[in-house]
Amino acid sequence: MTKWRSLLLAMVVLAACGSAAVTDGRLTPVTPVTPTDTTATVVPESQSRVVVDASGQLGPVMRLERATTHSTSSPLPGEPTRSYMQSLNHDVVRTWIQTRYVYNNGKTDYNYKYDLSDVGAEDALRFYATTAKSVLVALSAYNPTSQWAMPQGDSMTTFLTRTLVYYKKKYPNVRYIQVGNEPDANDETMDTYYPIYRSYYRAVNAANAELGLTGADRLLISNGPITSNLTGMLAYANPFFAAFAADKDPAKKLDYFSFHSYGDIATPITLATARQRIDDAMKTYGLAPVPSFVSEYGIFGGSTLPTGFTLDELITMQPAAQFTKAFYLYQGGVSQVFDWAIFHSTLPMKSQLVDVASAVRYPYGNGLLLAKEVSDRETRIAATSNAIDVNGLGTHVLASSKDGKGIAVLVWNFNWRNSTVATPFAVHVKNIARSAVGPGRVRMSVYIIDSKTNNYNTNKSQTSLQVTSTGLYAYAPAMSVTLPLEKQAVALVTIMPETP
Repeated sequence: MTKWRSLLLAMVVLAACGSAAVTDGRLTPVTPVTPTDTTATVVPESQSRVVVDASGQLGPVMRLERATTHSTSSPLPGEPTRSYMQSLNHDVVRTWIQTRYVYNNGKTDYNYKYDLSDVGAEDALRFYATTAKSVLVALSAYNPTSQWAMPQGDSMTTFLTRTLVYYKKKYPNVRYIQVGNEPDANDETMDTYYPIYRSYYRAVNAANAELGLTGADRLLISNGPITSNLTGMLAYANPFFAAFAADKDPAKKLDYFSFHSYGDIATPITLATARQRIDDAMKTYGLAPVPSFVSEYGIFGGSTLPTGFTLDELITMQPAAQFTKAFYLYQGGVSQVFDWAIFHSTLPMKSQLVDVASAVRYPYGNGLLLAKEVSDRETRIAATSNAIDVNGLGTHVLASSKDGKGIAVLVWNFNWRNSTVATPFAVHVKNIARSAVGPGRVRMSVYIIDSKTNNYNTNKSQTSLQVTSTGLYAYAPAMSVTLPLEKQAVALVTIMPETP
C-alpha cells in the first residue's frame, strides 16, 4: 500500500472498508461495510483548505457533465456506451452532418459515411439521438470542392431546407443547428461566410414553417463555433455581429452564439468573463444578447501535445483541466459547455472512453460520473477553497445537497505548469442537516482519480470506477476528510444516509 493511500485511510478514520463500483451510472458499494458508531475526527475549519457550508443554498447546481460532443472518428458505439451516456442525463449531444456529402453531387445521400470512421452519418445521429434530451447538429462542409459540387443561392436554401426537414422528421429531438464548424480556422471571411449563414437561417425558418414548429419545438440556429482564445474568438465574432446587424432581412435569426475554448489554459479564470464580453460585443452592434454555447473545449487544440507533458500525464490531467475551464465558463453565464470528446480514435487524452464497444472509461469519463453525483443532489451549496491563485489555478470545489440523498463535494487540483508540490489538505463540511443525511448513521465515501487510481491508462485492471475509501459514522453537524490529492487530480466526497 502506498504512503498516499495509507494516509487517506488513516485520516478518514474508516469504520470499515468495502469495494464499490458503478452500476448504471450509480456509485454503489458491492461489499457492505459493518455499521459502527465511530465518530469521525474533525479538522477545524480554520485549518482546512476547502470549507463547505451545507446551509448555504445557492440555487440549481452547476452541471459539469450536462452536454457532450461525439467525434466523426469514432466507431458506432455499442450498448455499454449508450448506457454510460444515458446515465449522465445529458441535456444536449452534438453530432455532425456534412452537407456536401449529403448533397452528393445532386444524388442525395442522408447516410453518407464519415471519412474518418466509415460510420453512416444518419446511423450516428440515430444512436446519439437516444442519449440526450436534445441534439445539436454541426451542419458543416458547405463549401464546394473540385470533387464535390454544392448548390448556390436559392438552390442552396432549398437543399438545406430539405435536409433539415428530413432529419427533424425522423429525429424530433434535433433542436440546435450550427452553421459550419470553426470558420475562423478555415480562414473564411464575412464576404464568403455570411452569405452561407443567410442561406442557413432562411432554411431553418422554412423548415420550421413547413413542419409547423413553434416555441420550444422549433429548430434554433447559431453561427459556426469560433475557436482560439477569448481575444482571438472575439476578434472574429465582431465582424460576424456587424454583418448580422447590417442584414436587413426581418426574418434573420441568431438564437444562440457558439464558440470553442482551446486557449486560456494557463489563466482559466479569464473564461468567467467570456459571456459578458460576448454580450457586450453584441450590444455594440445593437443586438440583444443570446445564450452562449461552448461546443468543444480542452487543454489544447489539434493533436500536437503541449511541450513538457507526456501523453500519460495529459490523460490523467484531463478531468481536472476540463472541470476548471467548465467551472469558470458556467460561473460567467455560459449556457452549455460540451465535453469533448466521447471517443476520439487518435486523441486518447481528449477521450472519455477507451473504446465505444465496452465503454471502459479513461479518467475523463470517470470524472464525469463523479460530477453526475454532484448534479444528482440538485442544489448547489456554498463551498470555498483558499488555494486558488490569481490565474484560477489550484484547488477547486463544487458541492451540492439534497434532503435524503446527502451531500456531494467535488474537489480537484489543476495546476497546469505551476511547480506546485501536492500536500494533503482537509475538506471541512459544516451545518450538515439531519434532513440531508437521515436519522441514523452517516456513510462518508471518497473516490479519487489520479495517476494510479481509477486510471485505466496506467492500470489496465481498473476497468470500473472504484471507491477509494468508505466508512460509517455517528451523525455530527460537522465532518471532515483529509485528501492526499496529486497536483492534477479529482476527488469526490459523499456524505449520505447509511441506507440511501
